[in-house]
Amino acid sequence: MSTANTQVQRVIAEMKFAFEGDETGENRFQPAIWPLLANVDVKRAMHRPIPEGHNIWELVLHLITWKRYITVRFQDEQMTVT
Repeated sequence: MSTANTQVQRVIAEMKFAFEGDETGENRFQPAIWPLLANVDVKRAMHRPIPEGHNIWELVLHLITWKRYITVRFQDEQMTVT
């Protein structure tokens, strides 16, 4: 395996660990993202406590979009983020 492929695999593993965590839902320094969101319902995700701020739903969409973007780019494909 080339050095570039090894680096890509390492980044993918780190990204997966950041989102999913270990068997307890933790990653290196904090809780992983998906376990934290497991019990968030739609009403809470759409709630906007700060009028000018983003809600949980928007932040999760942002995370998913950039995770997909990184995955696509690692495959040497193009993707436009809107």
